[in-house]
Amino acid sequence: MFGWLYVGCAIAAYGTFLLTMVSLLVAGTLGLGDEALGISFAALSVGGLASPFLAGVFADRAGPRPISLAGLGTVAVGALLAAISPVPWAFVLGMFLLGAGFSMYGVMAYAWINETLGGRKGLYLGVYVTAIVSGTVLAGLAVAFLLPYAASWRDFYVSAAALALVPAAALWFLLPRDLGVPTVPKDLRAALRARDVRWIAGLQYLVGLGGGGFYWLPVFLVEERSLSLETAILLFVGASSLWGLSGVGFGRLADRGWSRSMISLGGVATGLAYITFLLWNSLTPTIVFLVLYAVLWPAGAQVPITFLGQRIGPKAQRTELGLAENLFLAGDATGSSLVGFLAASWSLPWALAVIPGAATLLAGILFALRYGVRRSAEPRPTNGTV
Repeated sequence: MFGWLYVGCAIAAYGTFLLTMVSLLVAGTLGLGDEALGISFAALSVGGLASPFLAGVFADRAGPRPISLAGLGTVAVGALLAAISPVPWAFVLGMFLLGAGFSMYGVMAYAWINETLGGRKGLYLGVYVTAIVSGTVLAGLAVAFLLPYAASWRDFYVSAAALALVPAAALWFLLPRDLGVPTVPKDLRAALRARDVRWIAGLQYLVGLGGGGFYWLPVFLVEERSLSLETAILLFVGASSLWGLSGVGFGRLADRGWSRSMISLGGVATGLAYITFLLWNSLTPTIVFLVLYAVLWPAGAQVPITFLGQRIGPKAQRTELGLAENLFLAGDATGSSLVGFLAASWSLPWALAVIPGAATLLAGILFALRYGVRRSAEPRPTNGTV
């Protein structure tokens, strides 16, 4: 079952991250400026923002199966709408649905890993996150190598819609209908009052602001470093591969008690590396610090999900993870749209440095002040008030 969950995530990521690869082509076809392109990027995050918390609440009552299947179905509809969109607003709506489907599917997978895999949750979350990388890499390689043979960028969205139906059909038969259905209703108010849940969710908003700049990297490399679109996409794919691979290692370290250290130091180091590669106006240091940023990113962005699972324990936690994902995507939507507006009136490098770079740095500092950086064994379940 984990294998098909992985495949579903990879295909959903493929459709979601296509915009990063074809943004300049979409802008040319639909007449999008920087502001409208920023809104399109933000629509992915706003769609995701609309779904995880409610999906988590529903799944804590009915189990994750219907939400997982609905997520893949929504991805297929969103990709198809993007493919046939004749006007910008229809394309933006397609991005909204893609983001919503991707997020509701992902929250169910995160919860399943945290609830069922015990002391290996960090490792398996790291492995699962490589599915996002796999989908991103697939999108990048497809565009870089198949674009000359495609009629337009729309063909790639058609392929995403068709592919999403494959794991949906497999999981329809593989996921038991009573999977994870609780026998006792969950106390949602108590879950949301837990101090750890609120702290991690708030910090995930700042991390999301940092993630909002990720979509803009190929545009930055083309417009600010004068690279070809194909080269920029390949660099983006390479960076994505690095954070996917490093995420597995960071997940294993989190299982061994290093969550606090990695979140704090990783957030600070990631923010500094991000700001440096944006503002150092030379191609070589740009690539060096882009690699460093990519390697460090999972420490501050992925490990908090494992840390929250360690604090909550093995009980059902779809509502809590849904809230954290909601806040992450709220930050992501805010960051990607603000970058677009600031880039139009200021400059893209400074917009990326001021919004995503500073937010990632601040998230690492605040986490260190709240939880410290010391190593510890996996905590025993608490009520979230320590």
